[in-house]
This record gives sequence, C-alpha cells and structure tokens, in this order.
Amino acid sequence: QSAALTPPPALRTARSADTVCGIERTGGPLAFLFLQRIQGLKGNDVCFDCSTMDPDWASVTHGTLVCLTCAGRHRTLGVHVSRIKSLTMDAWEPAHVAAMLLSGNLQVKGFFRRQKVHNTAIEQLYTSTRAAEFYRKELANQIDLEIAKYERGERCVLDEVPLPPARRLSREAASAVLEPAK
Repeated sequence: QSAALTPPPALRTARSADTVCGIERTGGPLAFLFLQRIQGLKGNDVCFDCSTMDPDWASVTHGTLVCLTCAGRHRTLGVHVSRIKSLTMDAWEPAHVAAMLLSGNLQVKGFFRRQKVHNTAIEQLYTSTRAAEFYRKELANQIDLEIAKYERGERCVLDEVPLPPARRLSREAASAVLEPAK
C-alpha cells in the first residue's frame, strides 16, 4: 500500500500559502491538473450512481464523482451522509482532495458489490446500509491519517496532485544561472 502513496517526483504537489494542496483557490493550471487527475482515475469517467458520462461533481464523503442530477439527490441526503462539491466551482480543502485520491468510483463500486448492496436505490444505499456507513467512517479515518502526514510535512496521498509543467528557461537565463559569476 505504501507504494501507491509514493508518487514519482513529477506528481508531487507544491505546498505554499496561496494554495490548498498545491491547488490554487482561484483555479488556474494546478486546479486544471487536479481535475484531470481525479477524472483520470479508473471508473471516474462516469457518474457513480447513474453512469452518465463525464460527471463534474464529487461526493467528498465517499470519494466518488457524480453527475449534476445525482449531486442534487446527494444534497437532499444531508452533509452528514454525502458532502457534494463541484469540481470546478467550489473551494477544495486538503481533506476533500485526499478523499478523492484515496477512493474513486471503481473502488467504491467494488466495495458495494462485495457487500451485495450495489443495486440498492441511492437514498437507501447511503442512508440505510451499514456498508455505506462503514465506508464513510473508514475513508474518514484514512483521510485523517493522510492530513496528519501532510501537516507534518511527510509524504502523503496529497503529493499525488500534479505540478504544472516546468517553464523552460531561455538560453540567456539558463546561461546566467549555470555560469559562475565573474
């Protein structure tokens, strides 16, 4: 499991005061790269609940992507059951980012399938099954562990948020950096 939490250097996140987990609060290249990373997880190309293509909302309580219609259904369940965030319009806290990186549609589908509750109606699945409650609690525990690592400056799942491609230095700038001062 620790191998999954050790991303290559190109995927490590920048940590600074003007970002949350390297994601600029106002959007920009890091937010776009985060969005690509989350949507690129296997199974996240379709809504977790109804299989609509290209979902752009997230249940950060479960770490799944859902479509606008299902996001509305989740919101009626209450934030204690499912907290919904827009991938593009809402601010993201480190715990929300961690939830998305630790979970994903495919993983949660597999869990519900093994628990034999995968064909349950949305409202009943999330509010009346022990499986959903167990998954929420276990994911929250994992998030707490990752946030503690993040706060201590240790390698954690949040390091998987990609950095934007490095800017190329002009030949003159590179020469100025590489040549010793005279």
